[in-house]
Amino acid sequence: MDARIRGVLLQRWAAHCQERWGAEAVARIRSAADVPEQVLPDAPDPGTWYPVQAHLALTRAIVDQFLAGDVARLQSLAVADAVRNVGPVQRMALRALGPRQIGRAHV
Repeated sequence: MDARIRGVLLQRWAAHCQERWGAEAVARIRSAADVPEQVLPDAPDPGTWYPVQAHLALTRAIVDQFLAGDVARLQSLAVADAVRNVGPVQRMALRALGPRQIGRAHV
């Protein structure tokens, strides 16, 4: 798979993990994921694109380290991360449209 993910998204994900599980969370995830620093540096550049396999390995480590291996629990983390990254204009639009309209827009 040659998919990529931007560094800014990885930075936000790391910040969210630290807020949720403490200052050592990122180091613990990195250690469990065993992603080489050449593939994904400790401080990813926000504008650089990184292999999505690295993100998938980090996500699996989050599930294993903090969610008791239950992938279904990842949904609440992903939703919280998405909500956190929504700006004020998008937040107003979401409130105005409501969840049903948003769901229809993606179908």
